[in-house]
Amino acid sequence: MVGQTVFAKPVQYTCDVKFKKGSWVMPKMDYRYDSEKGTVSLLDGMIWDHNDKKWLEATIQKDTETKLVFNWRFRAPSRNKTPIELLYTATANKQNGRLNVTALLVEHNHRSFGRGTCKLRK
Repeated sequence: MVGQTVFAKPVQYTCDVKFKKGSWVMPKMDYRYDSEKGTVSLLDGMIWDHNDKKWLEATIQKDTETKLVFNWRFRAPSRNKTPIELLYTATANKQNGRLNVTALLVEHNHRSFGRGTCKLRK
């Protein structure tokens, strides 16, 4: 992302994310951003395992020259076989590659956070 604020074609980023133990934020995440279509899709370990290895579409909340904010909703199985619902928000800085991710476990109103950096995948 560093130094790239305008995109002419879809691009893909690979992100390394640090988080606290017990977080619902995954340590690796890829996302595809198409500025012309206004779309973002993403893939992480949980999505890979519980979404038939398919990318998940996200909703763009904010798209400026310096910042991309997107969110997604994900349902995953749990130990008691009742699916859990997670709401995620990611904020990507287009200038320096920094990423902040918040995960909300809806049933328990529990939030977890992750921070990391993303690099353009070539």
